[in-house]
Amino acid sequence: MEYMEYLRLKELTTHGDFLSPISYYELNAENGTFVLPMHWHEEMEITFLCSGHGTYDLDLKEYPVESTDFLIIPPGVLHAYQLEDTNHLKTQTFVFHLNMLNSLLTDACAIQYFVPLMHGEITSPMVIHKDTPGYDEIITCFLNLHRAYKEQTAGYELAVKSHLMLLFYQLFHYNILSKDKNHSHIQHTSELLKNVINYIHTNYAEHITVADLAAICDFSEYHFMRFFKKHVGMTCIDYINNYRLDVASAMLKEKDDSVMEIALDTGFNNISYFNKVFKSKFKMTPSQYRKLLTEMER
Repeated sequence: MEYMEYLRLKELTTHGDFLSPISYYELNAENGTFVLPMHWHEEMEITFLCSGHGTYDLDLKEYPVESTDFLIIPPGVLHAYQLEDTNHLKTQTFVFHLNMLNSLLTDACAIQYFVPLMHGEITSPMVIHKDTPGYDEIITCFLNLHRAYKEQTAGYELAVKSHLMLLFYQLFHYNILSKDKNHSHIQHTSELLKNVINYIHTNYAEHITVADLAAICDFSEYHFMRFFKKHVGMTCIDYINNYRLDVASAMLKEKDDSVMEIALDTGFNNISYFNKVFKSKFKMTPSQYRKLLTEMER
């Protein structure tokens, strides 16, 4: 997967298909900073950090990560990452819907493990380090999953499913995944933020005000701005602009529309402002960005 495509949020990405709801993403970034704003999706995400270091924001907490760390991001968990000043960042990620592991008939696996996980009733430390009990077994499962998915030999779908099942067995066996006893407050905060983020992702092309977003949480504008900045790490205006710019960058690659049309379609009514914030984020103008993508595809 190309570097810029990795920036896409769930609303622009389909993870797998109906028959096989799983996708694999590999990020290779050289000499720079990689940032993905706060987002969430219905699928589960597991990531192996092959090289590089930085900070992941998982379920409203910051986690420093480094090479060989393994990350578990359950469905619905808010997450963002900022991997800075690395000479070579490489990650391997699987994003998949837990429905692919559920039996057609309700069984013990569904009742005790997968349904609670989908409903946010299971918690985990999010980041697994080398010294975490079960680390070797978990990484072995991940590498076997990676090999089966990449080689896609006859019957590979069975291998992918079996390696995922074995991975979850290790996570539960070593109590890395367990019942959450104190997640009600965090869950409430997460739900509020998810509602706000979903509103932004749905209405990014329209005029969005702080009052609109504050009303979703039933907060005053002042309280909402403090709330959003505290938990997301940027102002709501910055988040809206970042999301619009990510959508615009995808449009510049996929559509032949003019820069002006793309600016208007992504909620920017001032072309000068659009050019300014685009250059601030991508270090080049929209036209230069489109030209670069065109040259890369030759």
